[in-house]
Amino acid sequence: MYAADGTTVLATFGTIDVSTLTTSFAKYTFSGANAVMPEDGRIVVRYDNGTNDASNLLNIEGTTSDVYDSTNTIRARYTAGAWNDVSTHDVKFEIGYFA
Repeated sequence: MYAADGTTVLATFGTIDVSTLTTSFAKYTFSGANAVMPEDGRIVVRYDNGTNDASNLLNIEGTTSDVYDSTNTIRARYTAGAWNDVSTHDVKFEIGYFA
């Protein structure tokens, strides 16, 4: 989880070995971070160990049918030192609390 500035890491929920990923979307569950999501915070899936080409992409499942609100839950990419929002595309995710 990142702060609203998009660069300060507040918590890490888990990691996954990219060599175990397939070309199909799959659901993963991460836990362990005890953090409060700040206003305008970002939940980030980060992959920074590959080259930027068509064979080294990490794709996150999303939808264009406005599942959430097209304002606060939009997809964004961090490229060239800035977040680039895609307001027409929501990311599919679930957040849960397990005591």
